[in-house]
Amino acid sequence: MSDIWQANTAYNKGDIVRPTAANDCIYKCIVAGTSGSSEPSWPTTPLKQVADNTVTWLCLKKHTEDDVLLAAMNHIKNNATSMSVCEDNPSHYYQACNPSEWQANTAYNEGDVVRPVGTRNGFVYKCTTSGTSGANEPTWPTTEDETVGDGSVVWTAVISFALCTTDVSPADFTIDLGEYGGKKIVVAEKDNILIYKTGVGKAVAILDDNNKQLLLVTIPSTQQNFQEGAQAKITSFEYEIEQPGE
Repeated sequence: MSDIWQANTAYNKGDIVRPTAANDCIYKCIVAGTSGSSEPSWPTTPLKQVADNTVTWLCLKKHTEDDVLLAAMNHIKNNATSMSVCEDNPSHYYQACNPSEWQANTAYNEGDVVRPVGTRNGFVYKCTTSGTSGANEPTWPTTEDETVGDGSVVWTAVISFALCTTDVSPADFTIDLGEYGGKKIVVAEKDNILIYKTGVGKAVAILDDNNKQLLLVTIPSTQQNFQEGAQAKITSFEYEIEQPGE
């Protein structure tokens, strides 16, 4: 959180302050220096600048919206359980997840997801009718949305974009102020990730496996080739959410 402005104080570029008399805005130092002996007249229009002795401040968006953004970031941080590199931009959880292999004679609930035993086939299978799987693995369809019966379970084919997946926890996420208002979440580097599918990584997806939710998708600035059987590294990255309504 930002501090209250102080007179005759050295400020560095990137520092954030609030006026002594709150006006629902925050101010980011864009030119480092020392503040004046008297508080400046703070603008309340976003991105307006104000001089303060040798410091220049940039008006950011209203801090009353911070709680909304912080809640969104904390939802990602506290619920994320895995992160996948994908060969295309996933539109929902099932396209980016890395489920466990199918098991015989097992109770499955609607929404559960599995993959074939052994060799992957580019699809995962979503349970669309609850029940108990059969004694023998079904012949898995390889057409999107095609279904297959399995004991009393019905599975629906979903194309998988995931190339590799790693576990994540709250410790892998840091929440901070964004560059121009809002909030950003910083994701820690993850290394030694087994690649299970050859392809070009075009998106990184953060997932909540417990609730089968796609929490976040980001597009890296550079694409990387992934080779099945090799080890991958996802370098640390940031994702910023701007203030609502801007």
